[in-house]
Amino acid sequence: MHHQTMPPKHPHHPPHHLDRRSPLPQDWVKRLDQDLAVVMPDAADRAFALRCVLQEGPEHHRGANAALLLLLVEACKRAGGPWPPAAGGGRQPRMHLPPHLMETNPDARYPVSIPPAALAAVAPDPAVAKRLEDALLDGPPQHAVANTLMVALLDGLLHHAGKAPP
Repeated sequence: MHHQTMPPKHPHHPPHHLDRRSPLPQDWVKRLDQDLAVVMPDAADRAFALRCVLQEGPEHHRGANAALLLLLVEACKRAGGPWPPAAGGGRQPRMHLPPHLMETNPDARYPVSIPPAALAAVAPDPAVAKRLEDALLDGPPQHAVANTLMVALLDGLLHHAGKAPP
């Protein structure tokens, strides 16, 4: 009988850890929470969203989310913001729930939405913008919620810069 063995771990690819702590020091998480208040005013919703992006999923996704959100907030600050996203609803990421929870809440959504005008700045064709939005809203919370928060920050920045459509 032939036994196959797994290749050895590559030294540059450490094993994923089950550590669910944020990759950021706690005072940075608090600062990010304060900075995102303009984009997401409700403190409980913001805490939930930050838990999704900084404490859920693989460590490399949490670290990437932290780095990108901090960079976007810093870019907004240097330009005089952050600013609230443009007015108007927008689609929220759909929660992917286990089957027994889907029965009671089949359309559960995360408490953050993609500003409708945000993608129009780069995709004036509504069909293309819809496909981009679908891609941003899909996936587990560490992707969908992080993408949505980042688009909301970018929307405020674009509006401030005068590049987004009215």
